[in-house]
Amino acid sequence: MYCRFKKWGIRYIDYKEVNFLVRFLNDQGHILPRRYTGNSAKAQKAVSIAIKRAKQMALLPYNVDNLKSLMAKKYESNTNKTNK
Repeated sequence: MYCRFKKWGIRYIDYKEVNFLVRFLNDQGHILPRRYTGNSAKAQKAVSIAIKRAKQMALLPYNVDNLKSLMAKKYESNTNKTNK
């Protein structure tokens, strides 16, 4: 099993990088397990802590019906504001 964080040389997982953290969540907003993501135990723990911090800081919702479409709409509205 490989760990993408070791492969890419990522040492710190920032809770403010919401678009990166969404990759490790399912559509309901739950954290995906290691067997799906391929993370090492150390990296999975860091990802889960970053996601929990982002949820606590209200950067990510705790539970939604469809997280991926919600984040896409949020990203779309932010890019539309900056392009105007």
